[in-house]
Amino acid sequence: MARKLRRVALWLAAGAAVAPSCGNDEDKSGGNGTSGGGLEDQTGQTCKAPADCYAGVAPQDIQGEVKCLDRVEGGYCTHLCKGDGDCCAAKGECEAGDRQVCGPFESTGLMMCFISCEDEDLDGGDPEAFCREIHRDFICRSTGGGSENRKVCVPGGGALCTQAGDCPADWPQCCDDAFGQKRCYSALDAEGRNCLGGT
Repeated sequence: MARKLRRVALWLAAGAAVAPSCGNDEDKSGGNGTSGGGLEDQTGQTCKAPADCYAGVAPQDIQGEVKCLDRVEGGYCTHLCKGDGDCCAAKGECEAGDRQVCGPFESTGLMMCFISCEDEDLDGGDPEAFCREIHRDFICRSTGGGSENRKVCVPGGGALCTQAGDCPADWPQCCDDAFGQKRCYSALDAEGRNCLGGT
């Protein structure tokens, strides 16, 4: 309920000028190493391996193989799915009540669960404000992967890269992420990062 109220306030303020970020923002780091506002559900938590994901959820209840998606900055806990109904099916999987969708991700060829930022799930709210309320480093973006792509909240960085030519046209910048690895970023998300350049 508290998150819902915070979201309403964010959405009402979405049209207002955004105040610059201060260096003394309160650190809301979670026990798994996440930082920033409000990530409460299991999907989307940072990870290095699948074993880092879905703590306290009965493995046999999760509707698909657990994955640590390494194509985004810091990793992203998710699991395979066949449809939206497979996401949040296990008790304790979606405590915060954020809607999740099942979609492909870039060229992985796998269908996985993600926190949704699709228009019909936001009650008219601003997608970017919504995702940043979930976690300050999240953006709303397409999963890619063809005609079944969905709009989801994920960290800003994309696939790993070693040079700008490794990145797709819509994510052309190869830049350092917060963990010292190089990832593909959109031109907007590349601002302020150490980048190799883009096309």
